[in-house]
Amino acid sequence: MAKEKQEQEGMTREELLAIIDQAAREGWTELDLSGRGISELPAEIGRLTNLQTLDLRNNQLTALPEVIGQLTNLQTLYLAGNQLTELPEWLGNLAELTDLWLGYRGESVKNSFGQIPVHLRHLKKLRVFGVSNCQLTELPDWLGEMAPLQQLWCDDNHLTELPKSLAQLRRLTTLTLEDNPLNPALQSAYKAGLPELMAYLRSLEEGAEPLYEAKLILVGEGGVGKTTLLKALTGQEPREGEPTTHGVSIEVHAMHLPHPEQEDVAIQLNAWDFGGQEVYRVTHQFFFSRRSIYLVVWEPRKGVQQCQVEDWLKMIRLRVGNDARIIVVSTHCRTGQRIARIDKPVLQRDYPMIADFCEVDSLVDDPATGEKVGVAELKALIAQTAQELE
Repeated sequence: MAKEKQEQEGMTREELLAIIDQAAREGWTELDLSGRGISELPAEIGRLTNLQTLDLRNNQLTALPEVIGQLTNLQTLYLAGNQLTELPEWLGNLAELTDLWLGYRGESVKNSFGQIPVHLRHLKKLRVFGVSNCQLTELPDWLGEMAPLQQLWCDDNHLTELPKSLAQLRRLTTLTLEDNPLNPALQSAYKAGLPELMAYLRSLEEGAEPLYEAKLILVGEGGVGKTTLLKALTGQEPREGEPTTHGVSIEVHAMHLPHPEQEDVAIQLNAWDFGGQEVYRVTHQFFFSRRSIYLVVWEPRKGVQQCQVEDWLKMIRLRVGNDARIIVVSTHCRTGQRIARIDKPVLQRDYPMIADFCEVDSLVDDPATGEKVGVAELKALIAQTAQELE
């Protein structure tokens, strides 16, 4: 076995032919032509029928000569870092290939395929497949047929979904999906680790649907209308003078809102209504979590300071950080006859966790929406904010 490496760019055709001639005479099994500035491969490379490894990384290739299809002993082929836009059909004839690298993560020069051609499904011995940074928008279902596959590198693409068939790859030990716009459910499974991701894909293969679920946490001072608001949100009939909540009231599956972007998909919200009395605040914080939407509720008749809006915002940030998602809700916008004066730009500057502001009146009907005043708008905000959660 021999190997040739020359760290210079812009190799001339004569120099390339000299290397190929030497490799043919000596029966090389490896040939490294990476980083040589090669824009075209000569037909003479088809003479190297002993090659098991061919490295063509980081050149300027825009096409591959058909004679490479004669190198039927190839086991490893590196093509990343070129300017290929399609893969020839004869590539599927390299039946001994175990390692095929079409792209690497973070390369400035990339092959742009858009999709993986179907003729690669004939590479039945493939164990390592690198398609990072190839401008892929999807992975084909037939990848699930590649039983020997152990590593699948898919970073830096445009993938939002994965084929359910990947769950059939029992030997897979590595699957990378960094820097892809994965849908939230898939992203959450991916972050949890490969076993969880494969379990998620198997559940989809068996007909299960992803569950969109979150906590809806209502906080604020006592008497600002949290319980009344929750009743309006959940389709109950609120009444003036609702009893004050002591401790916390939990309603599982309190709300089901339509997903803003996915048809026939509902977002399930479990509601936590926290009493506003100061004695409970220390313990309340232990129930705050990232996978939650917070409604910080205040009453214009009492004012922002008396309702301690900033104190609640600080408490959430202290426990959850800037990843929290908060909607600031003012109540009694009709019955109170008071304008909800709140400095939105300053609050959003100081508390970037605030998704939006909303004004409601849980005691006044809105004929236009069939809800209480402002509740339809608030539901839309909650659904929009919920879809951003993992």
